[in-house]
Amino acid sequence: MIFCSSIDPDVSFIACYDLTEMADKWDQILPESHHLKSKELLILQECKLEDILFSYLLVQRKDKPIGVIYLQLVNFNSKHYSSELLDQGGLSIIKAFILRQKTGLMVCGNVFRIDFEGFYFPAQNERKLVFQILNQYEKKHPCNLSYSGILVKDSCSDFPKNEIEKFNFRSYHNDKLMELSIDQEWTSFEDYVESLSKKYRQRALKIIKSGENLQRRKLSQKDLVELGPRIDFLYNSVVSRQLIKIGNLNQTYFQKMEQGMDGDFSVFGYFLENELIAFSSHLAHQNDGLEVHYIGFDFELNEEYFLYFNILFDGIKAVISQKIKTLKFGRTGYDAKSSAGAVPVFVKHFFKVKRGIPALALKYLLKVFSDKEEAKLKVRNPFKARPVGQEV
Repeated sequence: MIFCSSIDPDVSFIACYDLTEMADKWDQILPESHHLKSKELLILQECKLEDILFSYLLVQRKDKPIGVIYLQLVNFNSKHYSSELLDQGGLSIIKAFILRQKTGLMVCGNVFRIDFEGFYFPAQNERKLVFQILNQYEKKHPCNLSYSGILVKDSCSDFPKNEIEKFNFRSYHNDKLMELSIDQEWTSFEDYVESLSKKYRQRALKIIKSGENLQRRKLSQKDLVELGPRIDFLYNSVVSRQLIKIGNLNQTYFQKMEQGMDGDFSVFGYFLENELIAFSSHLAHQNDGLEVHYIGFDFELNEEYFLYFNILFDGIKAVISQKIKTLKFGRTGYDAKSSAGAVPVFVKHFFKVKRGIPALALKYLLKVFSDKEEAKLKVRNPFKARPVGQEV
């Protein structure tokens, strides 16, 4: 489906739910290898994820393309958060009421990725149009779902306060990702372990020893298909324990990413007696970074084999061996990642929350989630001499 809308006499946009309908025009405006190229976006579109639609806006000035905006339209309901989030304080009183609420969340960007800005305008002075266009799209889109919030995620640059407030957006600069900067003196994983203080080095050696009996291998496309149901199970074992999960991936995602990302995406399996008990995916970033992307593991075996920590350590091994500068760990598991040497890095978002009961429920949920995650963050320094957060 394609529809058009104008925001002033000169500027308009064309919108569709299927990028194949205008992929050529879309790609022409983007630089080579840009993350918003249709090939990469279509991978996620083809996964047919539950509760998520995709929308693509081609922005034009006097019928000449000047920018693109990528949207994920999320049907946010009680499947996306744990009822544990409501088992406290005043929220427990209205728990039953909140559980009945569902609403739409419009995301400019990708809820499954980090460092993934959802819009691109070649001319810097055109970038501010994104807020005006999103407001217009929210009013005009033909989807039946009503949207209580709009999120402009992972912005690479800031905007003047008056530009965003004009369209009732607010900035949020307190979201954190965990990253580990690789010391140039680390030429092997053993160098990393040796750089740890006595307490953390002993702990690391215990973790490494616990994983010695695990068989590790890079999974082929054939493996990913054959092990698909098991990958689903292990992935959901992790995701089901998260307080908020905006969208759920599936086995098709890992298959299509491995197939379509030209070597920038790999999945590694951890086997015990030929049974897959954990997996980890690695995603290369253009800015000399590697991300430990989505993982899955058997929680019953995690304590014995330290599966989660071995996955983190294997990510560190990978970046050191590949001479990559930064290992990106994402948002969750702050304490464990801090123990491995990662530090918080702040990212910028812009958001708008409308009035109404579903929007109020959404604001409550996000506030409680934010407070809980903040309480988990304990910045540690596991190294002998390196200050926390030091650039190397």
